[in-house]
Amino acid sequence: MSGGDVAPDPAGRRALARTSRALRASGLTRVWAVRYPPLREPEAAAPAARHVAGSLAATAPPYRAAFIVVLRLVPAAFRLVTGRRLDAASPNVLSAGAARLERLPVLGTVVRTIGALACHGALDGVRPAVPVPAAGTELPERAWPNDPR
Repeated sequence: MSGGDVAPDPAGRRALARTSRALRASGLTRVWAVRYPPLREPEAAAPAARHVAGSLAATAPPYRAAFIVVLRLVPAAFRLVTGRRLDAASPNVLSAGAARLERLPVLGTVVRTIGALACHGALDGVRPAVPVPAAGTELPERAWPNDPR
């Protein structure tokens, strides 16, 4: 799901805006850039963030509210487990801190889930080149012995 898949009604737009703000405030996009090198590129990072925000906005309001609260807690939890601010941490600290966050109950589940959504969302933004079959991958005229062709 991408941000454009959320209902165009005012409630859907508000939900998308809230989840987008919470995601930005969480700082997880910096963590993704360190953990998943393809997400360093804006062409992949933007669809990833849209996908996460859109997916969270499409959840039931109680779940969405819980996700937003947990996302807002990520910077404080990161500071507690690393002693550093998430927005000023080095790549090594970001990676180690994210691994520690993922071991925490509830928060870890949310961080892992959002990371998976981001990776999936990045795929939405990638448009493959014109497919060129690799040599030797063409099907023979008769693909199997009983092929009626």
